[in-house]
Amino acid sequence: MTRHSLAPHCRTARATRRTLTWVPRQHILQGYSRRGTGVLTFSMSLPLFLSLFRSLRLQQQHPSFGAVCRLAKRWVGAQLLSGELGDDAVDLLVASLFLQPAPHTSPCSPQVGFLRFLHLLSSYDWKNSPLIVNLNGDLTGADYTEIKNDFVAARSSLPVMFIATPKDKKMSVWTKEGPSVQILQRAIVVAAESLQVLETQLMDPMQQQDFKVAFRPPLDLYDVLIHLNPKQVPLHSQAVDPPRFTYSRGALHNPSLSCKSLPVIDFNPVDRYLAELRAAFGDLALFFCDPYGGLVITVLWKPQAFKPQPFKTAQMNARRVEVIGDEVHTLPNVEAILEDFRVMGAGLVTEVEPRTEKWVI
Repeated sequence: MTRHSLAPHCRTARATRRTLTWVPRQHILQGYSRRGTGVLTFSMSLPLFLSLFRSLRLQQQHPSFGAVCRLAKRWVGAQLLSGELGDDAVDLLVASLFLQPAPHTSPCSPQVGFLRFLHLLSSYDWKNSPLIVNLNGDLTGADYTEIKNDFVAARSSLPVMFIATPKDKKMSVWTKEGPSVQILQRAIVVAAESLQVLETQLMDPMQQQDFKVAFRPPLDLYDVLIHLNPKQVPLHSQAVDPPRFTYSRGALHNPSLSCKSLPVIDFNPVDRYLAELRAAFGDLALFFCDPYGGLVITVLWKPQAFKPQPFKTAQMNARRVEVIGDEVHTLPNVEAILEDFRVMGAGLVTEVEPRTEKWVI
């Protein structure tokens, strides 16, 4: 069978996988998955969302729109935030810069658009104001008033980052499952720091120019770093700091086949490892990773998970027994958990590095 004869089947297989294996974005901080809401969002809101973007022709009217979206999404991924701040939400944030640029004009270059994205993310009053993106100009003055009034009335039950569109005035579908309060606060701080770094470099041409500094995440916040083997990271060539030498990935050599190799499609060991970690330890920790070639998975323990719990034989997974007075309690067994990180990532993980001493090991 030739490569050309395989192509249609590969395309069909990929399309089938995308349809059947799609799952909603997990709300990791609360430890549960809103599968029903996610499916409803995907099946009803996504086609409408895409049709609105196509009808806007933002790319034709503003050639820098696509580049700004890519820069913004790359920054979100590099700062380990892509698990909570989705691509659709980033698209809406960037679209607002072009549709409602006042007091400026629409960005004419990717660099200016990216700087305004960082400014919007870091300076907008997300707690008290909805971000209204007037796609197609369908919203009237009365709609703006209605959205703001509904937002104020139901603020406590709405997402922390609320983005309203003509077809989504009350729910903010694209941010309903994230980011959480903590992640949004982290994004605001990192965006402000990145903006300051880039503006400083632009204002001082004598300073060494290294825009990648804004894409390198600070790691001092995290409790554990899981270092990955570069040879097992399929997208390592897309990293912020790509390697000088790349490895041959995605091919399975078989001497018995005439074409000598078969492509390995849609296989990412890092994604699978992350999914296993979140399934096994999602109640104890948060896991973050740059999806575009990142070589480290960062772990943040959940403080509430380290409170003593009553002893129950059915809830002893990754926990140890501790006697306090006459009462028997259980606490997370951090040493065993770190060892599980290594065992689950055998061949992919090179080192598990604890970074804090505030947790008992």
